Amino acid sequence: PAVLEEKKKLDKAIKEKARLAYIDPEKAKEAKERGNALFKTGDFPGAIKEYSEAIKRNPEEAAFYSNRAACYTKLAEPALALADADKCIEIDPAFLKGYVRRGNSLLAMRKKKEAEEAFAKAAAIDPNHPEVQQGLQRCRSFYSVKPGQSREERAAEAMKDPEIQDIMNDPIMRSILNQMSTDPTAAQEHMKNRDIAAKIQ
Repeated sequence: PAVLEEKKKLDKAIKEKARLAYIDPEKAKEAKERGNALFKTGDFPGAIKEYSEAIKRNPEEAAFYSNRAACYTKLAEPALALADADKCIEIDPAFLKGYVRRGNSLLAMRKKKEAEEAFAKAAAIDPNHPEVQQGLQRCRSFYSVKPGQSREERAAEAMKDPEIQDIMNDPIMRSILNQMSTDPTAAQEHMKNRDIAAKIQ
């Protein structure tokens, strides 16, 4: 066992040395440019490959993760986009597009409240940025009534939201909502509770 442990440590050290030796900011920029060109043509898998190469060449550049997140969003892979957006923000908390990518991926995952928080952080950096304004508008219209949509259809649409599913699966919250629907006085009392109000609003 001791020999195996030493071998693992040695292998890890060798891999880390190779990783560090591979870092080259100039080649990272070249890979990014190739990725940008592929993105513009709609070759998102190809762009991901180049952005991944750029990340290997310079893993501390936030923009590379943001660009790859945009590709994953285009390919309807919001979980992967979210992971890259979070890494982007971790590296550079002031990088606006990291929050935009996070917001877009969360909306794709139907997590409206978390998406709003991401776009709000982006707005704190630049409230006039078009992607920030667009993201906030998408959040506002997330459950807007579509023409001709019945009450049942609106309810079914809302139930696709994981946050609403969590609330409806909570016996206490379900009981509170039932009480609020039949007793306006109870509704006012319950809304005084911050935790309950945050879940319902």
